Amino acid sequence: MSILIDCGTNFKQGVTEITSLYTDIEKVYSFEANRYVYDILDKNDGNVYFNLAVLDKTGFSTFYAEKAIGMLQGDAMHGKNRFIGGGSRLQDPRYACKSHFTDSNELEKFVDDMYDRIIVPTIRLVDFINFLNPEDNSIVLKLDVEGAEYQILKDMKKSNIFNKIKKLHVEFHEWGRNPEYGDNRYWTDYFSKNKIDYVSTGMMV
Repeated sequence: MSILIDCGTNFKQGVTEITSLYTDIEKVYSFEANRYVYDILDKNDGNVYFNLAVLDKTGFSTFYAEKAIGMLQGDAMHGKNRFIGGGSRLQDPRYACKSHFTDSNELEKFVDDMYDRIIVPTIRLVDFINFLNPEDNSIVLKLDVEGAEYQILKDMKKSNIFNKIKKLHVEFHEWGRNPEYGDNRYWTDYFSKNKIDYVSTGMMV
């Protein structure tokens, strides 16, 4: 039997998709850092939910949480109506959004309107996996953590815990990369060389 650890559950899109792919998942642990999303999540489905950010350390960290959830009218960055899904990120959103603005005042207004700077409790993923004490090759891991995936992966490598992973689903956010933690190419090469079964996608913003 397998365990699904869903890091960055948002509105459970990943859980729905992944549990349809693996029929042997018997337990789901979901982590969502954005309190606006967590408070309205339907948590009466038998899964275990945590209002925590997954990182390479346990403690507290500054997060930038999208305040709006639902359809957003056209804005200065995207110019059209779009769905805001209550995302959150470790990195100051000014970094990812600045290329869309020529006026710094418009950038500041956009970020202030869109994001709430909050302090969230964090949990070290490696410690959580060790706490579960799973068998080798038994965890389906989904990482959609808005730029924090690089440091989490480095901590997993350092802790020699990839043997517990049956399948890794990771979404890379290139604006969150840091030379200290490796980039997309480094990690996909590492997965391939070490026969770590993975699926990855990449996002620029």
